[in-house]
Amino acid sequence: MKNLMMKAAAVGFLSIMISITGIPVFANPTNKKVGKKASVIAEKHPKTVRVAVTKDGFNPSQIRVEKDYELTLIFTRGAGKSCGSKVTFPSLNINQKLPVGKEVTVKITPDKFGEIAFTCGKMKGNISVR
Repeated sequence: MKNLMMKAAAVGFLSIMISITGIPVFANPTNKKVGKKASVIAEKHPKTVRVAVTKDGFNPSQIRVEKDYELTLIFTRGAGKSCGSKVTFPSLNINQKLPVGKEVTVKITPDKFGEIAFTCGKMKGNISVR
């Protein structure tokens, strides 16, 4: 009976802590106080996005990422006339050939807020860094 009461008290305590803070207390292995700022930082992570290069353009053509976290873009150019033979990031001085049917990986770590454009022939895409 005593064990059952202890378990019920522990579950009640955890429920109250989660409802007050919105964060499970057991998810903080450092036992440091976790506030809103820390929870926002925890959401940031490296990101991988597959981008299809088709006759209609990039898919997706708009990508959102966090500042200071690595972004891996994997471009695949389909058969037929889709664009020129390379993807270009003018502001980053990056030019990568896009052979038909092959995956091409571009890794960047945006260090400024704003927009990073990329192109292939007349097609345009955009990375929004927030």
